[in-house]
Amino acid sequence: MRLVSALTGLLHLPRAHEGVETSRAVNRLMRPADAPRELDPLVIWPTVALLLIGLVMVYSSSIALAEESRFTGHQSHYFLLRHAVFLLAGIVASLVAFRISLRQWQQLAPWLFMTGLVLLIVVLIPG
Repeated sequence: MRLVSALTGLLHLPRAHEGVETSRAVNRLMRPADAPRELDPLVIWPTVALLLIGLVMVYSSSIALAEESRFTGHQSHYFLLRHAVFLLAGIVASLVAFRISLRQWQQLAPWLFMTGLVLLIVVLIPG
């Protein structure tokens, strides 16, 4: 019996009211679900960096093609502007999606899934 009580004493974890203080990082992660959402800079800044690198890559890879083509009007920055417009549209769409609550996304999920399946089937219809 002494062995059992000794082992349970070793496995005893202190509770919050027993003097263990939680760090600010844990408190930040454990905030209630109804707390206002914040943008995480550890996600935002790498995303912005990747978007800008992609913009530079599109420009550097298409500058010669755009200058030679009559389709682009011989404008070297045609594909850069086109990519920037779609990038801006994607950012606006992501901001709109971010404003919608998770509960609403869960309610819309079956309908969005079915709509996606129907649209995939429509692509297969010839004509």
